[in-house]
Amino acid sequence: MSFVEFKGTVKVSYRNKNSNGHEAFKNEDLKLSQSSKIAIINLSGEESELISTLKLWNELDLSEGVKTFLKFNTLPMIDSNREYYIHKISEDEQMVILNWEENY
Repeated sequence: MSFVEFKGTVKVSYRNKNSNGHEAFKNEDLKLSQSSKIAIINLSGEESELISTLKLWNELDLSEGVKTFLKFNTLPMIDSNREYYIHKISEDEQMVILNWEENY
């Protein structure tokens, strides 16, 4: 598994059956890994706005029974044309694991 560190602004497009839009998360300090799934890990000593927002969206998805799809426009190793969804969230490591569907 390979890792890449990223510092800067992360731009995310999102959509689900209820809404869609764009968000920008400034001053993120992350580590990304890619294998069959993608892990985004917060490296800063503080809580990441990106990961906090992804956690919130995941909680809303679970309560409403929907899946939000995400496109990351600025992160290395992540295909900006592919839509991802949240597979798992690790509270202790400030980590989000993303997956994608071949046919959605």
